[in-house]
Amino acid sequence: MNEGQIRPLTVDECRDYLSLTRLGRLAFAGPDRLELLVLNAVSDGCTVLLRTEPETVLATMVAAGPVPVAFETDHLDELLQSGWSVTVHGTASIASEAQRDALRGVLPHAWAPGDRDLIIAIDVESLGGRKVRARSGP
Repeated sequence: MNEGQIRPLTVDECRDYLSLTRLGRLAFAGPDRLELLVLNAVSDGCTVLLRTEPETVLATMVAAGPVPVAFETDHLDELLQSGWSVTVHGTASIASEAQRDALRGVLPHAWAPGDRDLIIAIDVESLGGRKVRARSGP
């Protein structure tokens, strides 16, 4: 019997973990199908900033107006069998100068090659998460 623990995160814990992220998954309804993208990201707990190329499906959609999205980030430690995940629901749009300025010192750095100069902002509407750990001891 596994005596591990799984518990929901508080909103403050979600914000704290979200502020640690540099990578996450963005889900949204594209023109023809559901999309799920791995993107570099940063957050202050109220806004998530993502970096992408200007000619992507996401960029085209947000240029036409706000897009409902879900963003997920997590951390797993397989050795300790523990981890956490945070899910954001919100609206994505092209980042305003104010949003870019608020996180200017930590704008997401793109891991992938290419012209990834478009910054997308997700205004956080709701946060949820959970933390899991295996039982301690042998």
